[in-house]
Amino acid sequence: MTVRTPPRRHTAAHASRRSCAGSLAALALLLAACGSGSTPPATTTPATTTPAGESGETGKPSTRTLAHADRSQTRSFSLLRMRPDGLPAATRRILGTGRFGVNWALAKRIPVGLPGAYWLVPGAGYLCIVSQVPGIPGAGTACNETWRARREGLATISFERATGGEPQTRVLVGVTRDSAHHVLAHTGSSIVTVPVVDGIFVLRDAAAAAPDRLTVR
Repeated sequence: MTVRTPPRRHTAAHASRRSCAGSLAALALLLAACGSGSTPPATTTPATTTPAGESGETGKPSTRTLAHADRSQTRSFSLLRMRPDGLPAATRRILGTGRFGVNWALAKRIPVGLPGAYWLVPGAGYLCIVSQVPGIPGAGTACNETWRARREGLATISFERATGGEPQTRVLVGVTRDSAHHVLAHTGSSIVTVPVVDGIFVLRDAAAAAPDRLTVR
């Protein structure tokens, strides 16, 4: 497997008040403890990222703020055809001004039965997932181009601390095109099949590492 190495690297501790585009091979997968000035707890992992504000295809920054989700986004992602919820004011204060032309007012809550909160936010040719997870300070963002989110999925990952002798839990929350049936999470030699329902997928298991890549079917 060939892993594409972007020109810069950030760890979660360096992502304070930033939105970043993440890629592990062709996978948009990123953990960023945004808004936290201290080193996050062991439940987060560093990720390889492309420079904030740059497109993986053109290398040009996205400068305009999106007024509404574009046709390619609403056609493929049913969440963006619904009335937006907007990010809570407290979350906006943590994240500050968004990158990639994202408009926090267009955020739509991703309905998952998990602690914390997740939102899908459209940008200018980009989609982002904003997450707030119990036990992890601040708010995280995972962003990548719309076409990649359609073809390869867009996901954010966290690790719940082990308690009472139980192993830690890997939690993956993501979106992909509405027509997808399932996502394959590849982690080393292990492949886990995750059902996709209305463009949303959730995985909770005991794996100790982030997936190397996702495959959408």
